[in-house]
Amino acid sequence: MARDVFEQLSSASVSVRHGGTYAMEQIADAAPHYRGHVAALLASFVRQQAPWPPIRPPGEVDAERPRYTGGLRDDVGGAVAALSRRSMVLPGDTIELEKVDLRGADLATQDLSWFCFAGSNLEGANLTGCDLSHTTFADASLKNANLTGATLTDANLNGADLTGATGIGTPPVPHRTPAA
Repeated sequence: MARDVFEQLSSASVSVRHGGTYAMEQIADAAPHYRGHVAALLASFVRQQAPWPPIRPPGEVDAERPRYTGGLRDDVGGAVAALSRRSMVLPGDTIELEKVDLRGADLATQDLSWFCFAGSNLEGANLTGCDLSHTTFADASLKNANLTGATLTDANLNGADLTGATGIGTPPVPHRTPAA
């Protein structure tokens, strides 16, 4: 099964890769001893598929973005969503998403605590109601991001560009505790 999942994640088809991200989450649920490995692989997948700065010419990347709901391709969005559900993340582990391109991403209400977005571009991202506790945004771009109701307890914003960002300092949205 693992071999099939790796083939899915390396497919040229976005929809096949998207399915692979959910298959990885199922592996983590079925085999808890692989949870840390699955989280590391999905984080690596996001870094490879959405690098900042983009490897492809900016015009090519920008032309593709509006086609996807939430500003991210389905495969990248699926991987970030799986990581945010935290079922595969070991307590206290950081999700390493340095230098990723999440411009315009709709990440509202996701648990992104202990994520590291150092050097990433989250320009225009919707982070409304997110748990961003202990999250690193060092040298990241959060231009025009919406942080309304986000929890920023112990977040590292050193060198982050918050130009035009909204909602900073608004009361945090209460977060749900995931069902066991």
